[in-house]
Amino acid sequence: MRTSTYRTIGRTPAEMVYGCKLMTPEVWGSSQPKSQELVDPESFVSRKVSNKERMFSESKSREENVKRKSKNKYDQSVRERNFNSGELVLRSVNRRIHPMGPAN
Repeated sequence: MRTSTYRTIGRTPAEMVYGCKLMTPEVWGSSQPKSQELVDPESFVSRKVSNKERMFSESKSREENVKRKSKNKYDQSVRERNFNSGELVLRSVNRRIHPMGPAN
């Protein structure tokens, strides 16, 4: 049902698409509507649109922040290597070997 939160955006895919949290079957009976008053459709739609735009911008900034942090963490363990033009280097060739293929 797309109700698990994604780490990078901090929201569920359903929230990103529909603009609100989905009610899963486990909470159907436990939560009742908060009010029975009628809402103006135009104000409802404008509120939903502004909420969705705000949610997208927050998720975008959170995603960029998480990606930057993970890049910085990876870059800490990378060793810089400098090679000069014409210098011989040992290159590892990893061939994929099928388990049912020949041994050599």
